[in-house]
Amino acid sequence: VERSAREIGYDLLVAGEGEFFHGYGWKLQKVAQVLAERGAQYDLLLFTDSFDSYIFGSMDEIVEKFRSFKHPMVVSGEVNCWPNPHLADELPQSDGRYRFLNSGGYMAEVPYLAHVYN
Repeated sequence: VERSAREIGYDLLVAGEGEFFHGYGWKLQKVAQVLAERGAQYDLLLFTDSFDSYIFGSMDEIVEKFRSFKHPMVVSGEVNCWPNPHLADELPQSDGRYRFLNSGGYMAEVPYLAHVYN
């Protein structure tokens, strides 16, 4: 994601840069830290765990698409229930193919996300 962001002129804040990945809870803690330290500076937060992510659209396009959902938070989905496949039968059914939440990508209004994290 860094290369694609740089190519189109985006500045990135890399939460946990240079640190060892300590699991999904660690990822949540890093976002909570960013919200506490810098949340007041922003209206929206776009999160990606970025190892296999690319940015192709302009910021205007990304924000417009986010706003089209008419919800304060949009989370990516996936076909697999990872990392706990044994919980799949306990989760709600969906009409769509991407039934399971994927913590590797989401966008939210900062006040709403701060509320979710609290």
